[in-house]
Amino acid sequence: MVGIEAGTKLRDGKLIVFTRDRSPYFQCRLKFPKRPYIYKSLGTRDEEEAVRLAEDLYAEAKFKLDNGMAITPREFRHVANEYLDLMRKMAEGGRITDKKVNDHRKVINRYFIPY
Repeated sequence: MVGIEAGTKLRDGKLIVFTRDRSPYFQCRLKFPKRPYIYKSLGTRDEEEAVRLAEDLYAEAKFKLDNGMAITPREFRHVANEYLDLMRKMAEGGRITDKKVNDHRKVINRYFIPY
């Protein structure tokens, strides 16, 4: 097994392809400035395919980051709270009613966030 220390380093060490002791499948670690490491299983035992998949993941993550998109999954409650904040601002601007904001808040907090 390769291990992260001896893994294949790509893109000046920003992308590393490796295997762990307990698994024959390749993994990768991505690093972007001022962001935590992102670890991803590549689901393959073939090193050439693993490198190609890792390069694709890196390119996709870089594209998302460059375009202001999230590169890691976000919890629904965080997205829902951002939506409610946006609705509150719209209500302050007179674009929607306070009742609509309150109705959405109740439904989101009662039904969506708990599940």
